[in-house]
Amino acid sequence: ENLEVPISIGVLEDVETEKEKYDVITMTEVVEHLPYPKKTLAHIKGLLKQEGILVIQTGNIKSPKAKLKGKKWDYFTLPGHISYFSIESLTMFSGKLGLLPVIFFSSWIYPISPSAK
Repeated sequence: ENLEVPISIGVLEDVETEKEKYDVITMTEVVEHLPYPKKTLAHIKGLLKQEGILVIQTGNIKSPKAKLKGKKWDYFTLPGHISYFSIESLTMFSGKLGLLPVIFFSSWIYPISPSAK
């Protein structure tokens, strides 16, 4: 079904904060790749409407799977993943920028299977 909702795809820093404000911005598997996540999230704050929502999906460094796998956790993939967060650290980090509420999704939300050992 075509809902005729405008969607923008591109380089975030190329979007001018004065021109248009957004209701929702999603960062699916993005924040862990950012060398300067604070700078990017500050830019996002300028792009959101006052009641806008930021949705972030990334790995949770304090997840059961991360703890179980230790140094072999799937998210430790240098040079690709260079920033790591827990839900608590991302909440604190976002809150200091005035980006609350933020909706977080961990990439590993499913129960750990025996084969993950």
